[in-house]
Amino acid sequence: MITDFFDLNEVFCPEVVHKYSEFAWNFLDVRLAITIESIRMRLNKAIYVNDYSVHGKLTQRGFRCVKCQLMTDVYKSGELFTDPHSLGKGIDFDVAGLVASEVREYIIKNRNLWPYPLRLENNVSWVHLDILNSNYNDKVIFFEK
Repeated sequence: MITDFFDLNEVFCPEVVHKYSEFAWNFLDVRLAITIESIRMRLNKAIYVNDYSVHGKLTQRGFRCVKCQLMTDVYKSGELFTDPHSLGKGIDFDVAGLVASEVREYIIKNRNLWPYPLRLENNVSWVHLDILNSNYNDKVIFFEK
């Protein structure tokens, strides 16, 4: 385990948890873990990623593998698709008591607190955050699908 606030089932799809168990933590970029933990500690509110282990339906908001339906569908479509989730560098989440736009505003307002450059997806009802491998002038950039 590399995180104090998130368990294996929250961060990884069920297929990865089933096959790799605790070894799956090796697939998560430590920079993403540090960033999401930092956001969690500073907001002092629960963050929700996958909820399938508590009878929910969310399975693909953290690390995604090739068996995840979203990945399978894109592959079958023939579309070129690279995904930070499947590289252990991206996560989708909600924060208790806040809407996604409030969380994005908080992340932007506090951009100097985050140790690594990151991207946020704009105009969605959840927060998508991924870690970048380069030195952008700004710590936070937006993208839209």
